[in-house]
Amino acid sequence: MKKIYVWLGGGMGNQMFQYACARAIEYNNKDVKPVYIYRNGPVKHAILGINHCNIEKIDVIERLPNIIQKYILMFIARRKNGSCEKLNAVVNRLGIFYCMDGYVRFDKVRRKNNILFGYFQSSKFFADIADDIKRELRITDRLNETAEGILKEIQGHNSVCIHVRRNDYVGGEFDVCNKNYFLKGIETIRGKVTDPHFYVFSDDIEWCKENLDLKCGEATFCSGENTQYEDLRLMYECKHFIISNSSFSWWAQFLSEEKNKVVVAPSMWKKDGTCKEIFDSSWIKVSV
Repeated sequence: MKKIYVWLGGGMGNQMFQYACARAIEYNNKDVKPVYIYRNGPVKHAILGINHCNIEKIDVIERLPNIIQKYILMFIARRKNGSCEKLNAVVNRLGIFYCMDGYVRFDKVRRKNNILFGYFQSSKFFADIADDIKRELRITDRLNETAEGILKEIQGHNSVCIHVRRNDYVGGEFDVCNKNYFLKGIETIRGKVTDPHFYVFSDDIEWCKENLDLKCGEATFCSGENTQYEDLRLMYECKHFIISNSSFSWWAQFLSEEKNKVVVAPSMWKKDGTCKEIFDSSWIKVSV
């Protein structure tokens, strides 16, 4: 049995993309088993939000078994263009599968020990098993009592999820979703959805209350007392979406089972114009 060592890193949304890509490689090769490494710090401090999903519990290990592969990986990870197809063609033969931005078609797994490193932020990486991924990455853990009450409201309304990510974005390369974006998104939804009720999820709820210009009685501000996986469950149970340029937002709209969902997204994911493969053709893009 061949192994592919999956470097899990980032928050829950990033980990879900990494898991989905690994599962697709496993599906397309049959004789490959994913092994997970936590790259954000010591294993004892590993925070794996995906273990609250409909999957077998993931246990992470400390280090890569092949030191040569590790140093090759450290070299290519410093490159700005992490999706260079020519470079990928070479390192794939060395058992390294990586992509920091965009989409790359991977070769078959040939070596005994392999590494999967990157973000893989495109549904193209797991298009062959998209339905399986939707089933596996739905939340199975029970919600707290308050969240259960909000879930019942969401299911009974023409619910719209608004996800606002601010704290680690403001002033940085991902700071593209400003106040005007969300106001335009709200007006877009009002023009397409009958009697919408907005459910706002954010790491800065006070900013949302002060800036989103939502009418009395048409919005519920989810206070931030929930865990990440509880918020994700509530978000993907909504029928329509105004997303931020966040992988967490992306998974909320992807996991939704609403066939006629309206998804409003920013026209740009990053200030430098990269991350284009993360967009879906069905989204309504609002200029930012």
